[in-house]
Amino acid sequence: MAGTRSPRLAAPVTLAGVAVLAMLAGGCVAVGGPPAAPAPAKVTPSGSRVAATKIPDGFLLHEREMTDVSDDFQVSPECFGEPMMHRSGRLSVGPGEVGVTQSLYVYADENTARSVLGKLRTKLATCSGFGGATVLDPPASPAWGDEAATITLAKPADGAGEHTGARVRYDVVRVGGAIVEITGYPEVAQIDQDARAIAGRLCFYDLDCAPRAGLPATQSVIADGEQAWVAAVGVLKVTDRPQLPGETVAAAAELGYHAAVVPTVCDEGADSALGLTGLGNYYTAVYFASEADAEAFAAALPALPVKVIRVRTYCF
Repeated sequence: MAGTRSPRLAAPVTLAGVAVLAMLAGGCVAVGGPPAAPAPAKVTPSGSRVAATKIPDGFLLHEREMTDVSDDFQVSPECFGEPMMHRSGRLSVGPGEVGVTQSLYVYADENTARSVLGKLRTKLATCSGFGGATVLDPPASPAWGDEAATITLAKPADGAGEHTGARVRYDVVRVGGAIVEITGYPEVAQIDQDARAIAGRLCFYDLDCAPRAGLPATQSVIADGEQAWVAAVGVLKVTDRPQLPGETVAAAAELGYHAAVVPTVCDEGADSALGLTGLGNYYTAVYFASEADAEAFAAALPALPVKVIRVRTYCF
């Protein structure tokens, strides 16, 4: 997986909360008039950096090209326990438009996810949806992510009579506290390719994931009133549609960073530096102690218009 493992240093991820900036009025009068009113009090931004309650939109691999993307689907507790968050989508692959389904499950901690996958290994065929099917390739444990399990089955006949006997590929991969399930038929190479590729972005759900070798560490302390250099990986204007912050969160995670999706009003200086006005704007931020560190991170993401700015952080 992308990144090395060391204690998490990044600011917490936030996907909810609307910031409200209170304004305090003050006044002044001419010399020799009535006593002057007190000088305006300095206003500190107020808002919310609450923990994410859902997987950020756009986080799944190829999500922009997917159909049937949803956070609201029934999870089989026998196979995937009780995840805190889940998200799924379907991708059509190749000229035959093979349907490849990708589902992501996020758990309270790594131990829970590890336990779920351990039990899942014993019933891969059943959890693939084709229990009792002929096994073509027996269960295997490729070195993807922290751990993985795969199986290939022959699709049984159904009422429609389509693809009977086709190879059904079923892959599950765990990184930290997250498990991804990728499956489809007839089997196409992209199923395994995506199972390997998505491991990098699952760093976002691994508290021990850290920057790749040669990349800088993030700022170790983020609190009210602290100054920091920020690599703004993406900006979400209140008027933008669609809003897919997960794409930029995933890009940072693939380098080993835990980005935060923050109301711009919570970082003093962000709105002016990014040319934003009004409330309801967010940005994907990675915090650093120096401009040089932020620029080094930005250079590692040449495909994205990363902007380095200086802010004072609030809303903690």
